[in-house]
Amino acid sequence: MLNLITSSYRPEYLDRVYASIPKRDDVRWIIIKNESFTLPQFERTPNITMANGLEGLENLHIKANLGISLCDPGLVQFLDEDTEFNDETYEMYQTYKEYYKLIIGKQVIWFEDKFVTRCESQIPECGKVDGGQALIHTDILKHIKLKPLNESPCADGNFLKECWDFCDHQSRILTNQVISKYNTLKL
Repeated sequence: MLNLITSSYRPEYLDRVYASIPKRDDVRWIIIKNESFTLPQFERTPNITMANGLEGLENLHIKANLGISLCDPGLVQFLDEDTEFNDETYEMYQTYKEYYKLIIGKQVIWFEDKFVTRCESQIPECGKVDGGQALIHTDILKHIKLKPLNESPCADGNFLKECWDFCDHQSRILTNQVISKYNTLKL
């Protein structure tokens, strides 16, 4: 299963995120929202799970950890609510799911009139990676969680570094394929 976790605090983008997600039996979207939010109307299916999390931007990672607890066994990608799902990511999932527990790809961002690299595919380190540029197996996420933003200003980098260190070299891969297109819905 490919689990996509969206920690929502800006629900106005969710209908566009939904439109970008492949409607397949092996893709599940988990939305952790503020209780006060009214979500946009889109088709509710068994592969969409919604739960209420803590209010506020500072609680995004606490919401993400709640999302992790709701995942089916398989790979997880953190999909920000202002980021469309990247079609190539599903192909990577299909290619690598049987072989790797951690897949880190490139992240691009729209700049002027084209996509340019924002984060390279590299061994994770603080300030050089984003949480959305990895597919992480639920076996790893049983042991490693995201830290709250107020406790770890470089939470994404530290989290991915912990995931990287948890894996042996045969269960992780760096790929130059684009795994995430950063903030595409803010354009």
